[in-house]
Amino acid sequence: MLQLNLSLLLGFTLGGTLSAEILLGVSPRHSHDNAYEIARWEGKAKPVPRGWVGHPVDLVGISMGGAQNWGSIAEYGVSFLEEDCGWAGAEGKENIELSIALFPNGWKVGATGWQRALLNKSPNPVAEADKSLSKYERLNQGALPYLEYYRQLAVNLIAKGYGHSILRLGWEYNGEWFEWGDKKDLGPILVKGETYNHARAYRELFGQVHDAMMAVEGANFRWSWCTAVGAKGYRNPDGTSIDYMAWFPGVDKVDFISADYYDDEVRFYPGLVEGLNQETKLRLTWLTYLLQVEGVEVGLAPLLEDVGVEMNGRYPWAAHEFPVEQLNALNAEAFPTMDSLREFLVGKSYVTRGRQGLQWFRDLAVEKGLGFLVSEWGVWQNDPFEKPQIHYTGEDNPDFIKNFHAWLSRNDIPGQIVGAIYFEEFNDLSRAGARKGFNHSLLEGGVFPKSRQAYVDYFQKKGF
Repeated sequence: MLQLNLSLLLGFTLGGTLSAEILLGVSPRHSHDNAYEIARWEGKAKPVPRGWVGHPVDLVGISMGGAQNWGSIAEYGVSFLEEDCGWAGAEGKENIELSIALFPNGWKVGATGWQRALLNKSPNPVAEADKSLSKYERLNQGALPYLEYYRQLAVNLIAKGYGHSILRLGWEYNGEWFEWGDKKDLGPILVKGETYNHARAYRELFGQVHDAMMAVEGANFRWSWCTAVGAKGYRNPDGTSIDYMAWFPGVDKVDFISADYYDDEVRFYPGLVEGLNQETKLRLTWLTYLLQVEGVEVGLAPLLEDVGVEMNGRYPWAAHEFPVEQLNALNAEAFPTMDSLREFLVGKSYVTRGRQGLQWFRDLAVEKGLGFLVSEWGVWQNDPFEKPQIHYTGEDNPDFIKNFHAWLSRNDIPGQIVGAIYFEEFNDLSRAGARKGFNHSLLEGGVFPKSRQAYVDYFQKKGF
C-alpha cells in the first residue's frame, strides 16, 4: 500500500497569497516587500506546538513515492489529497509540491524495464506474490501502456483541483535508493536501435511523462528536477566532476531546479566519537558547509598536517578515522574565526573547487531562468543501524541551521519562486525495527533542542 507522506515544506514564494491555515510556525520572509512563507510536515495537520510562532502556510509538499504498484501511482495518493490538504483552498492547491515516482517502490526495473517504459509498453504483469493489490487495483496492474498510468494520474489530480501543483518527478535520481536512481549495474538500454545510458534514459522518460500529463485537458502543472546534493560524493570514481547536466530534462520540461540538502557528510563529521571540543565541531561543521553548499572540498589530512599535526605517513579519508587529539587541533587557537580558516585555505593545493554544491544548482537555476527549491533539508540524527560510512551527521547542530539561513538570505532570485523545504520527519531510532536513517524532527522526540531553538531564532524571529 502506498505510504502517503505529507511533508511540511519550509518554503516561500514570491508574491503568493497566504493561506489562512496555521500548520508549523515559521516567520514570513520579506524581500522587496513580497512575503515568503514555507512549511512542511509529516502526517496530518496538527496544532502548532508551544514556542513556535503560528503563521499561514503557503507551500505544502506531499511525497507519493511509496507506491507499491502501478495503480497506486495513478490513484491511491490522489484520493487523500482533499482529506489532508482541503484546507488549502483553490489558491493553496497551486502551491503544493507532489513527489511523483517513475516506477513503483520495489519494482525490479533493470535495463528491460527502462526499455519498456521508453517505448510506452506495458510495464509487465504484477507478480502473483504482490500483496498490495487488494484495495487499489482499479487500473489493470502492469498491463496498460506505461504512460497511461501518468495520464490517469493527471486526470485524477485535475479532477481534485491540483492541476496547477508542482510535480517533483523522479527525485534524487543521482542516488541509488529509488528504483529510477543511478544504479551502477544497470547496463545499456536498447531503444529503437539506439543505445541509451542511464542519464539519457532518465531525462527522456522524464520528458515523456511530462508531455503525457501536460496533454490532459486542464493540466497546468509545474515541474521540479531534484538532485540529492552529495549523494555520489561530488565526483566520479576517477576524480572528475559529475556531469549532472546529462540528467537534465531541459528548460522546456522543467520549471524548478531543486536540490535536497541534509546535515550528513562522511568526510568531516566523526559520527558519535566523543572528546571533540566545541571549536573542532564548529570547524568540521563549517568544512561540511563549504563542500555541500559552495562545492569546496578540503583534504582534511593535509589541512591538519599544515596545522602541525603528525600524520606518520597515514592519510585517513574521513574525520571518523582520525584520533580525537588530531581533530582537536582545529581549535580556536589555530583559527580564531571561521573567516580565518577560510583565509588559511585560499590557494592550498589540497583544496578542490568546482564541485556541484547547493550554490551550483542555485546558479544553474539563474542561468536557465528557472525557479529554485531546496525541496528537502534538515538536521540528521546519527543512525546506529546504518553503516558508519553512509551517514555521519552533525547531530544537534544549530550551526547548520544558522549557516543555511545565512546562505538563503543572500541567494534570492528576483522574479522567480525560491523555496527551502524543511523535512519534518520523526523516527525513534532507538526502537527495534524503526525505519533506518531518518530522524530530522524538530518537533518530536527532543533529539535536536539546540537546532530547534536555532530554527525559531533564525527562520521565525529573524525571517529574511
